[in-house]
Order: sequence, then C-alpha cells, then structure tokens
Amino acid sequence: MLAAELVSRSVAAIFTSGTPSALAAKAATTTIPIIFVLGVDPVQLGLAASLSRPDRNLTGIDAVTAQIGAKRLEVLRDLLPKVTRIGVLVNPADAGTTEAQLKDIEAAALAMGLQIKVYNADTGDEIDAAFAMGRNRPDAVVVGVSGFLKYEIKPPSLTKTGNS
Repeated sequence: MLAAELVSRSVAAIFTSGTPSALAAKAATTTIPIIFVLGVDPVQLGLAASLSRPDRNLTGIDAVTAQIGAKRLEVLRDLLPKVTRIGVLVNPADAGTTEAQLKDIEAAALAMGLQIKVYNADTGDEIDAAFAMGRNRPDAVVVGVSGFLKYEIKPPSLTKTGNS
C-alpha cells in the first residue's frame, strides 16, 4: 500500500529494508529506482538477475544474514557445548527471509545432531507466547533475522510520585 502511494507521488527513488517492502516496491513500479537492503539472496527472490549485475530498476545490498545459520549454531555450540535442543524464533510474515533462514538452520542442525523447534511470531504478544515454552523449553533460542520481529518495550512511567 505504501509503495503504491509513493509511486503515485512520483518520488525520485524508493529505499526499502527487508523482503516484504522490497517485493512490494518491485510490484508497484518498473521505472522508479528501488534501493534495497536484504538479509537474503536477492537473486533467489527475483529482485536481481545476478549479484554482480542488478537489472531493471532495482539495486541494493545483500547482507546475507539469513544464510549464516550454520555459523550461528556453531558459535552457540562453542558457548554452550551441552546444547541439544534449539528454539528458532522467526517471523512468518517475512516469508522470504524466514524460509532462507530455516533452510540453512535446519541443514546445520541436522549435521550437528541438534534438535530444533520453530516458534513463529510477529507481534509482542506472539513473542511472549513463544517464550512461554513450558516444559518443552529448549536449551537455547536463536532469534531470526527480520525487520519485522517487533516487540514493544514499554518505558517506566515518567509520572512523579511522592517526594521525587
């Protein structure tokens, strides 16, 4: 919706961060330049023909954060050698990034002999519910890469009380 509004205003360029906004911008225009920052392969998403030569009106940065799941599990295992059960918190609304992350993490976990359980969350309430894991609590949790894993932190009240 926002991408279509930007196109209707004839903006000079559109900057996006994350898979959903990059795909929305691509769907909205073929003429306005789109600059994206992603944590997944833009070629796999259809945003670029190759990493060395973007095409059409799209260009950007691939931070490749979704494809480092194996390294994240290695570091976790180095820090906590007795870990066997890993929870993976991901955002299902960010499908492209989540799919790439889970593919990489699942392959690495299988190779390392680790069990994983995926927890989907997109809001503060869903994150709270995911962390209320009960007796099936994993040994550690890996939080997925997503610009939309949002959690509202409520600051303490700034109202003065007593003699303060």
